Amino acid sequence: MMDPDRTTRRQRKRLAFLRRHEGVMSLEHRIRLIRWHRRQRRDALLTALGPHPAPVWCVVANVVAERPYGPRGAERRRGTKHFVPEAKVYVLKPLWDWFPYGGGMSHLMVIGRARKTHRSIAVVVRSTWLTNWRVQLVYSPHIIRAMVRVAATGGYDSLREIVHKVPDQETPTYWNDPTPEAVLTKKWVWDGTAESKRQAEHVVSTMRAAELSRTMDELRRPE
Repeated sequence: MMDPDRTTRRQRKRLAFLRRHEGVMSLEHRIRLIRWHRRQRRDALLTALGPHPAPVWCVVANVVAERPYGPRGAERRRGTKHFVPEAKVYVLKPLWDWFPYGGGMSHLMVIGRARKTHRSIAVVVRSTWLTNWRVQLVYSPHIIRAMVRVAATGGYDSLREIVHKVPDQETPTYWNDPTPEAVLTKKWVWDGTAESKRQAEHVVSTMRAAELSRTMDELRRPE
């Protein structure tokens, strides 16, 4: 079996050669490097979390059955673009510097089953599109690994999305992503400690209070 450090050095030399002699990498070379990087990321997740990760406390919610759409919410639509109505989603630990949406918890990164592909995806949704907030102990290794992966990569989960968003003239930004060990050390994700449970309960209480306030405002609003 080839030494992974040696493989890493060879890939970096290949990247430097392409940038020096060709100016930009071809699409084929970029896809090969991205796939290699994703294999490295999967191995790092397995090393950091092990084959059977410990359960973690997490904020869980459901997508609303209907939501307002269009000017002044004149229309009603079922679910969201990515999730079916009442789909279960796992809310990642709020990190305000992730999203350029003005702070607060108006937008949150969630993991859930996609409406079309039926595969797990990570997307940013409005907190007003979620309901039935609660704290649960998550045992699924797939969801736990997805949380760490999204916290380390910022949500880049699609190969096509990476290929078309990374400029040709620049070194890929995901090349220097934090390792899963760094994500766990900095507590960017939920864990199984009592402190993490208290933080999750605080998020749930905040979102429930905001949902109740919106409901009361709608009731007071004249028809």
